Amino acid sequence: MITDAIVKITNEVNSIKSDHAQKIGEYLIDHMTEEAAALIMKESKSLEGCIASIVKKARSRAIKNCAVIEDSEVYAWAREYYDIENMIGQPFAKSDPAGKMNVDLADLL
Repeated sequence: MITDAIVKITNEVNSIKSDHAQKIGEYLIDHMTEEAAALIMKESKSLEGCIASIVKKARSRAIKNCAVIEDSEVYAWAREYYDIENMIGQPFAKSDPAGKMNVDLADLL
């Protein structure tokens, strides 16, 4: 099932031909599980529909036609669209609600 879901996402990315489709598709593929693959394979779900859902959510936050949305939130919206929010597990990192990053200086040396 994972292979089928990867092929579906890849074909959709190739037909849409946009950077945002590429990034969301890569994210979904990189974090694929059997459970997520089954949900992605639903006929009612598509990458085009996912992007439309994301755009709608982003537009609702726009002020003067501009919105800044963190990557982690866009990916969360993609998971929400496919109904895989709680099915993926560890590979999907949760963002800090305060928008802060925990970085140890030693990690950068």
